Amino acid sequence: MSEFSKAGFRWDFLLYSMAPVVMAWYVCIKKDLKDNWYNAICTVYCLCNAFWLLVIRSAFSNRFAYLSWFLYPIIIAYPLVNMPIREDQDRFTGWILIAYAGFSAFMWFIFW
Repeated sequence: MSEFSKAGFRWDFLLYSMAPVVMAWYVCIKKDLKDNWYNAICTVYCLCNAFWLLVIRSAFSNRFAYLSWFLYPIIIAYPLVNMPIREDQDRFTGWILIAYAGFSAFMWFIFW
């Protein structure tokens, strides 16, 4: 079996999937911003990830995670572009993008 598709509990995938949930919590709960489209997208993302957590120990379960990960950039970018989250939103957006790129680089170069 190739090293790409490991069976078992994947902490790296779980950590990667947590960032949009944290962003949705920050926008919807902490800042109390209401947007029906964003709430719907966040709900679909959380439901897809919940299903993935049910089958996470099976082989090739990362394919189920990919179903929700295509929503990842939408959940991160939509409030940064369309909602007033912070006064220094441009700088905040830059730090979020740097953190996302840094985590992706860490997972690609260091973890593998």
